[in-house]
Amino acid sequence: FISPSSVISNTPLGQETTNWMLDQFKGLSIDQCQFIINGPSQSGKSTLLSIATSLFYQKLQVANEVDNYLFFPINFLMNQLCIHDISKLYYLFVTTFTTMLKGSRLELIPIINHFHQWLISLIDSSALLPLPSPVLRFPEFPSDMTIKLGRKIHELYHQKKFSAFLTEMINFPNMIAKAFHYKSVIYIFDHFDAFAYTLHPSEHFESSKDEPVAFPELLCRTIANSPYIVASQNDTEFYQWFTL
Repeated sequence: FISPSSVISNTPLGQETTNWMLDQFKGLSIDQCQFIINGPSQSGKSTLLSIATSLFYQKLQVANEVDNYLFFPINFLMNQLCIHDISKLYYLFVTTFTTMLKGSRLELIPIINHFHQWLISLIDSSALLPLPSPVLRFPEFPSDMTIKLGRKIHELYHQKKFSAFLTEMINFPNMIAKAFHYKSVIYIFDHFDAFAYTLHPSEHFESSKDEPVAFPELLCRTIANSPYIVASQNDTEFYQWFTL
């Protein structure tokens, strides 16, 4: 998900960088860990983001909080083809969520593909499909909350409510994570400003009377009350859009 251009972990620079990042985490609660990483091109932003994320996971382990937070990493530069295709954008958010959920909750592996396909069906199918029976029968699966959230996604998409659907889509990972009893999602965004676009209603939403939506503004509102580590691509563009 996050691809540093250099591997420096076993070098003196890597140790120095790791120690520096440890100092930044000292004295902070989990919820206070909100960082941006900026700098010139090829200055090591993605490398630092990778190191910081690994250390953040260790911080969760030390605090016995690993089971309470779910990482949600997206490298926006690697997914630019999604930005003007709302369906692909939704698939990106769903796939990222289910992949991280599978890695965090190994007991869900037998049903995760069924769950993933159901989430995709919320926009692919004109009818709201029931949760697959293996998911419904799975012990302690949060079926009621999941169906409630899924129904809202389905209705907003098929009622062609462009702005409301985008807002719900971006909020969805955090809301569904809470249904699984996580306190919050931890947002890990690389090249944030690679998605610095104002989105216009696509062909599916052509009948929508909604105004264009500034996508990074929605992202900023969503992550405002959660832990996050966000890295820029181009600082000038980044600071025009990043508002926290």
